[in-house]
Amino acid sequence: MQLGVTGESYDDRNKRIADGIRSHYLNVRDGILDYKQQGLPVIATGHLFAAGSKTSDSEKDIHIGSIGQIGAEIFPSEFDYIALGHLHRPQTVDKQSRIRYSGSPIPLSFSEIADKKQVLLVEIHAGMEPIIEPIEIPQLRQLICFKGDFGTVKSRVVDFEVSNGQLPAWVEIIIELEGYNPDIDRQIREVAVANPSLEIVKVRSDYSNEFLQLAEQFQILPELDDLKPTDVFLKKLESVGREDSELIETFQQLLSRYNQQEIN
Repeated sequence: MQLGVTGESYDDRNKRIADGIRSHYLNVRDGILDYKQQGLPVIATGHLFAAGSKTSDSEKDIHIGSIGQIGAEIFPSEFDYIALGHLHRPQTVDKQSRIRYSGSPIPLSFSEIADKKQVLLVEIHAGMEPIIEPIEIPQLRQLICFKGDFGTVKSRVVDFEVSNGQLPAWVEIIIELEGYNPDIDRQIREVAVANPSLEIVKVRSDYSNEFLQLAEQFQILPELDDLKPTDVFLKKLESVGREDSELIETFQQLLSRYNQQEIN
């Protein structure tokens, strides 16, 4: 399936990709009807982004925006269970228990701290809804976020202890500040050195004063790892005063092609 066609609009491209995915599953359905007549269970898989699903900060975009997103209705009813991959949060699609992302077995970003990682045990009987049992995966290393003013965060870093048998926790620190402090990263890391129960992975500042001096604002730059490729491209366009929808669409097509090559 082509990722781009000359002269194709955004909506046309979105429809073409969704139609291609739908056609693929319909073709597969036609090939499994003999097995269904024998009462054999049929499981479909897919590496894609289902519309309405919840993402985290760690997935790469397969397609940009709504391009390539599909609905639960594209999966034929002949499939007893549809196991999906790409999204790291465990979830059902369109409240249908037979269409699921099991999620990643470990948290891959701090946005997944509250997720309960799991594997799914699926039991299928002919003519019945699948019986699905989530089995929680034990965490050997916690991901934790400490947020507050410097004094609050410092106390939590000093007092934190891991449970017996657990690896040191990986911690994201968000320190609430009223003004720019270029030394805050070093200060909190020096406190953390004395606590073997944790390791600081990232330190960020959250400024309550939206009207920092201009000189300070220039020093407060996001880390490159916190930005997605599209964010960087849009910031570049903004810096040169351009709003070119065709150029953005071309960039999105190139990025989609690159991500597809990495997946394959």
